[in-house]
Amino acid sequence: MASLGESNQVRERLREVLAKVRAAATRAGRSPEEVAITAVTKTVSPARIRDYVSSAYALGIAPVIGESYLNEFSRKVEFLGSGEGESLEKRYIGTLSASQLPRIWRLFDVIETIGDLKTIDACAAQLNKSRGVRSPRLLIQVNISEDPAKAGFFPSALPLALRCAKERGVPIAGFMTITERYDSGEYEGRDVQGGVRGDYRALAELVGRLREDEEFSSAPFQTSATELSMGMSNDFEVAIEEGATHVRLGSVLFGERPAR
Repeated sequence: MASLGESNQVRERLREVLAKVRAAATRAGRSPEEVAITAVTKTVSPARIRDYVSSAYALGIAPVIGESYLNEFSRKVEFLGSGEGESLEKRYIGTLSASQLPRIWRLFDVIETIGDLKTIDACAAQLNKSRGVRSPRLLIQVNISEDPAKAGFFPSALPLALRCAKERGVPIAGFMTITERYDSGEYEGRDVQGGVRGDYRALAELVGRLREDEEFSSAPFQTSATELSMGMSNDFEVAIEEGATHVRLGSVLFGERPAR
């Protein structure tokens, strides 16, 4: 079980993050309520996750967690408990393979990493298998910086992805991205404003154009308020200023992760 000191640390970190989220939203002329924090809990113990959930409720926000490691999450999900955990939104943000999809489908409320046509096909098959049963919301992953080392659809391929989803009856609730610059080391000692801001703005503008396009103005979008998951611990304020509805935060909430 996490110590009282660790619990207080999680709450204070979340309090500081919330202040930054609200300030960034205000600067952009947005309501802070438009932005949700996804706490990235890979390598985080169930006890610390429970501390985060309690802290979120205490500070007046709905708790959301994001997990990348399916096997790790499968082992610890049973320790998260019920009660508060029943309203805990769980988002899968890791690498996705079609073979893993049935397990991910059962465990998570949102899948953020639909990044190729094969996976859209697999989602269509899973929807057919689970008719009448709750299905997770699905986000298309966009490789906005066209980094060959990262997954996701290049911007030019996004219309094809949406047509494929529409033809197969796969509802799309929004989009996510991880920019090339996040992992490149360019953050060390430099201002992120001129780096990631352009990528985040490009994705928001691309999604806006697609939503205005007659071909994509209704289906396959699931809601009128498309989710836009972008921004991490080092750049979430920039992402919010550029339109993010969900920011994925790990180290700024839980400290640096241990090496695996």
